Amino acid sequence: MDAILEIPMTEVLEKIALDQETKSVLSGAGGRLEPIYNLMLAQESGDWGKAKAPAAHLHIVESEAGEDVVAGYAVGPQRQQREQEVMRC
Repeated sequence: MDAILEIPMTEVLEKIALDQETKSVLSGAGGRLEPIYNLMLAQESGDWGKAKAPAAHLHIVESEAGEDVVAGYAVGPQRQQREQEVMRC
């Protein structure tokens, strides 16, 4: 998004309403959403080798690490259980 708008990501994040965890991972500061973010980036770029580590960290079988699974971590009905799993890792 920062490249499209031609402004630094920090400025983009200041201007949009996002929770702090999301802002943290988007700014490169890491956090508990980092494995999900890294998995999404790897899949987006088609780098299946890079998708292995975050998928394993999230206890997701690589063949199931599609958009629906990642979306499920963010908004699915089992969100609380999955968040607890991520926090234990």
